Amino acid sequence: MNAGELQAALESGEADLAVGPLPDAWPHPVHLLGTEEFVIVLPPGDPSDLNPAARVPFSALRDREWVRLAPRNGLARFLDEGCAAAGFRPSTAIFTEQSAAAPLLTLSGLGPALIPANMLPPYFPGRVFLPDPPIRRTLAAYSYGRPDAVATAFIEKLVAGAHIMPPGLVEAFPRC
Repeated sequence: MNAGELQAALESGEADLAVGPLPDAWPHPVHLLGTEEFVIVLPPGDPSDLNPAARVPFSALRDREWVRLAPRNGLARFLDEGCAAAGFRPSTAIFTEQSAAAPLLTLSGLGPALIPANMLPPYFPGRVFLPDPPIRRTLAAYSYGRPDAVATAFIEKLVAGAHIMPPGLVEAFPRC
């Protein structure tokens, strides 16, 4: 679900709690979980000479065909915006509706992908880079009205234990 769908589900009573991007002007309870960092992933044997210690400008991957998230996916706009700021429109190798499939499609050699770092599978064998400029978004848990006791307990667990940046990447990119 994208942010608009999450908010609509709360407003209609279809959901009691949403977890996702910080909503705009939400007049009900919001609990911040942290800031999500996006990464560019490439397959392990990618021949590029990109420096893993430096942020990678989108322009360095201008000539690549990308694994892209389908336009309906709320994360798709981040790649489009990053590439547009670098002066180009990304070419498409394949679209996927599922964000978690993007790094796996990248591993198969279809092209780079831009995904939130927390979407990387554990022990991801590919190459991981931070984009330049950085792409980040704030995540939150929010409800329509006061959450009940079960939702409150869940929110407390999320706030205490949310891993927005996977531990292995925190060591690899301590400047995040």
